[in-house]
This record gives sequence, C-alpha cells and structure tokens, in this order.
Amino acid sequence: MSTIKEKIQELVVQINQLSFIENEIVRAERSAQSIDLNVRETLELLEKKNIEIEELQSFSVKGLISSIFVDKKFELENKRNEYYQLSKQYDSLKAEKSASVFELEILNRKISELGVLKQELQVMMENRENELMTENSNQGMALLNVRKETEEADIKLRKLNRSYELSDRIFSTLTLFSAALRDVESSITWNRKKQFMAGNSKEVALKKAKEFNVESRLMLNDLGKMLRELDISYKNLDVVLVAFENEFGMFFDNFISDMIMKKRIIEGVENVEYVFQNLKNVKANIGEKIKETEVLRQRLFTVKDKILTE
Repeated sequence: MSTIKEKIQELVVQINQLSFIENEIVRAERSAQSIDLNVRETLELLEKKNIEIEELQSFSVKGLISSIFVDKKFELENKRNEYYQLSKQYDSLKAEKSASVFELEILNRKISELGVLKQELQVMMENRENELMTENSNQGMALLNVRKETEEADIKLRKLNRSYELSDRIFSTLTLFSAALRDVESSITWNRKKQFMAGNSKEVALKKAKEFNVESRLMLNDLGKMLRELDISYKNLDVVLVAFENEFGMFFDNFISDMIMKKRIIEGVENVEYVFQNLKNVKANIGEKIKETEVLRQRLFTVKDKILTE
C-alpha cells in the first residue's frame, strides 16, 4: 500500500474522531450566550433590589408612627431575603459562566487541532492525486475520468451562470423598453396647442425606446447562442425592431402618422410581453440546469475522494 494512502487513512480516522467538535462548539457558544444574558439580567435585578433596600432603610429612620414603621420593617426584611436569593443565583451563574468559558477554551484548542488535520489531509490528498495520475492503474484511469467530467461540469456551470445573469439583465431592459414604448404613446397628442411640448417629449421618449429596442435585441441574440451551446430548447425570444419612422425615414406630426405610431407601439408592447413570458420559462429552465450541474459536481467530488482514500 502507498505510504501516502496510509497517511490519508490515518488522518481520516483522526478527523472522524474529532468531527463532533464542530457541533459541540456551536452548542457551547449558544449556551455561553444564554448564561451571559442571565448573568446581566440577574445583576440588573440585584442593583434594583439594592436601591429598594436603601430607600426602605432611609424611610425606617424617619421616626414615623409605629404601625407604618413595622410594615416598612417587614417589607425591608423581605427585600433583603430577595436580595440574598438573587445573590446566590448570581454566584451560581458566575460559576456556570466560568465553567462555560473553560469548556469553550478546550473546544477551541480541539477545533484548531481539527483544522490542522484537515489542512494536512488536503495536502496528502493532492499528493495522492498526483501519485495516481502517474500510475497505470484502474484507480488512476478512474481518477482521470472523474477529473475530465468535473472540468466539463465546471465549464457548463460557468456558462449556465452567465446565461442566467444575462437573462436577468434582459428582464430589466425589456421592462425599460416596454415603459419607453408607453411613454412614446402617451407623448402623442392631437392637440395643436400642446404640439410643441408634445414634440419635445416624444423625441426624448423615442430616443429611449430605440436604445432599449436595439439593446434588448442584441442581448437576446447573445442569450440564444448560449442556449444553443448548452443544448437548452426555448421558444421565440426575438424582439422585433419597432419601425418608428415611415419608409422615407421621417415621421410627420399629423392624425394619420399618430395612428400608425400607436399601432406600431401596441404591436411592440405585445411582442415584448410575449418574449418576456418565454424568457421567464427559459430562466426557470436554466435554474434547474444549474441545480442539476451542481449536484453532479458534488457527486464527482465524492467519487474523487473515495478513489483517493480507498
């Protein structure tokens, strides 16, 4: 048996023996926090009782009538008893806190030891991997195949994540494009008294709509290429370029042109909504592929560790 393999197996045994430490330290930290809270609350109660006792002691020396003095004396005695019980509780909590701190110190030393063992195991695993890659053995061939599959999964996952992020950006751009189209529609007016202002607002709205139209179309084309590379099927993601001008590249402010513009805008909004819904399905599909690929990578890591340790 390989010396490196023997060392790995020894380290795995040691790490397994200390594996409970991580859960224990979480439990101990929560317990310490709870005890510390109880200590602070009890100390506050002690201070409050002390103030009450001082007030009663001050009252008892004022020489009031006997009946009132007796009642206050009885109340003072009760307060002193309560203070005594709280003092005992406080001392008990302080002792419990000291024990908790001591336990955490021990656990922290052990967790440090566990960390060192894990680092050493990682180095040994890398050495074992290099050793197997130079061997003409079944384990070496199996490891080679696992490494190849892992690299392919990594590449696929990067592409999937990029396509997912791009789909998010496209959602934002489509939303802005749809809003810009509606701004163009609202800027159209047949009221000649407002024609100058309407013309200015329409020019700004048109500029934005054109920019978002082209931007979303380009991004959707890029997304389509990514999806084809990933072999992910999808419905139509084509955002139509809305024609905001006539065949001569000009647009006149009159009743007929306004009607034509409104028709094109309505068609553009409907197209955006159609692509938007299709894109939602694509994004959900990409998300599922990401989960599947991540599960595959974890399975490959498990297989790799098994090859290196057995």
